Amino acid sequence: MRNDEYSRMFAVEDTFWWYVALRRILVQETPKRLGSFGSNRNTQREEPWILDAGCGTGANLAALSPFGRCIGVDISTIALKLARRRGLSNLVRGSVLQLPVRPESVDVLLSIDVLYHVWVKDDLAALMEYYKALRPGGWLIVHVAAHEWLRGSHDEVVMTRHRYTLKELVERVESAGFRVHRQTYRNTFVLPLMLIARVLGRGKSKSESDLRPLPRWLNTLLLAVMRVEEFVQSFTNLPIGSSAYVVAQKPLT
Repeated sequence: MRNDEYSRMFAVEDTFWWYVALRRILVQETPKRLGSFGSNRNTQREEPWILDAGCGTGANLAALSPFGRCIGVDISTIALKLARRRGLSNLVRGSVLQLPVRPESVDVLLSIDVLYHVWVKDDLAALMEYYKALRPGGWLIVHVAAHEWLRGSHDEVVMTRHRYTLKELVERVESAGFRVHRQTYRNTFVLPLMLIARVLGRGKSKSESDLRPLPRWLNTLLLAVMRVEEFVQSFTNLPIGSSAYVVAQKPLT
């Protein structure tokens, strides 16, 4: 991701509908997965470890801090500098291809909009690194951009290597040894608006970001639409969307 995009993201991440809706999912999903360990948790540790692999400017990490010891890893010094402005301290510069954590030390690992990046030249290698970092029975939560036909100017700004189909993502995750428990598309209900924006944006600069403050009414409306989507997703998977979302587990044996 370009350095100026990190600054732009930091400025809107706490309120922008796309980030807020995604954080709501993570805040629901993470404690649920931590609770699945039950009495099998390592009793020598007082709290679970949550690793955000590619933590960016730290908003997800800050939201998950009540649920355990949160550690953020990112290769960008700009991103880590901005994350520290949130009061976060457990931050380490490093690559998802070589995580600076002990093997089998993490309970839940998040990979949120990371695998599709040009800096991750081998997504399977990254997933295998995630597998190594997780304890047996640990959980992986992955979110990526979906569908190459949705590629636009924003992909150039955030340096997108590849937009995945859900089937592709599931196959990659399973190839690394994980067992997939949840697979769905996200941002389904707003997809028509995104398609319109892509068509209208075909003539603009290839280096123009989609991130910009929205009128409050529009941001509130989009958040309400995403709440409806979250309700639907609570009992079924969605067949199409601009993002792919997978929850998988490292087997106990």
